[in-house]
Amino acid sequence: MSTQRQVLIVEDESSMQILLRHLLLRSGYVVTLASNGLEAKEILGKQRFDLICSDVMMSGIDGIQLCLWAKNNEQLRDIPFVILSSRAQQGEKELGLQAGADAYLTKPFDVHDLLATLQHFLPIEDDVSPPPQKTDDA
Repeated sequence: MSTQRQVLIVEDESSMQILLRHLLLRSGYVVTLASNGLEAKEILGKQRFDLICSDVMMSGIDGIQLCLWAKNNEQLRDIPFVILSSRAQQGEKELGLQAGADAYLTKPFDVHDLLATLQHFLPIEDDVSPPPQKTDDA
């Protein structure tokens, strides 16, 4: 039996929330949405997630600050943190990775790249049964 993986998406644009939610649900993940870093911190205080996927540019607590907070929190530091940002400059990516992000993808993103990144951190295995054994019926 497969366990569904819990993903927190932190995104302030509703159209991007809808797109990400649809993609992840269709891929077998359970999705919770937060509209900004403050809301994400509140949710993370109540519920455990297998991965956090966050935008950078948001009002209040931005994605970099949220990542720093999560990676400095003993209960959250081991959760993979993926940044999705329209900020594509090399310095921005380095800032995100220095904050502790496990991956940094730029918008617009390729759907296959996003799903491959999530699959890297959260493999979904529908069939975990052992391979069939050979028999000596020769």
